Amino acid sequence: MEQLDTIKEQTQTVGELENVYPLTPMQKGMLFHSLMNAETGVYFEQATFDLEGNFAPSIFEESLKLLVSRHAILRTNFYSGWHGQPLQIVYRHKNPSFFYEDVRGCEQAVAEFVAQDKARGFDLSKDALMRVAVFRT
Repeated sequence: MEQLDTIKEQTQTVGELENVYPLTPMQKGMLFHSLMNAETGVYFEQATFDLEGNFAPSIFEESLKLLVSRHAILRTNFYSGWHGQPLQIVYRHKNPSFFYEDVRGCEQAVAEFVAQDKARGFDLSKDALMRVAVFRT
């Protein structure tokens, strides 16, 4: 219990702890390479696609929040301060990262955002590990 209390105390700025899991060997390897080569964007995936039709940003954002609340993996971060072993920390609540902007007439804004987003990367210890951005073109 003392170790759990220490983890809770050290992660409280990110959110309320729901669960703690050890990493699988594959996850340990991926985390190692991701941290060692952060500037290369290893394991950083971006997908872009076009949608046609009606889109309601507020409804989409609410749906994204429900999705995150239902699936613990979407509320998970990685913690390295436990006896030299990384852990998966699942938080009880985590807000998804959602961005919406109307860029009609300035479509180059999308390409600029994609490049800046990739350069920003992720802080695996506290960031939402999935970001969603929607641009109206």
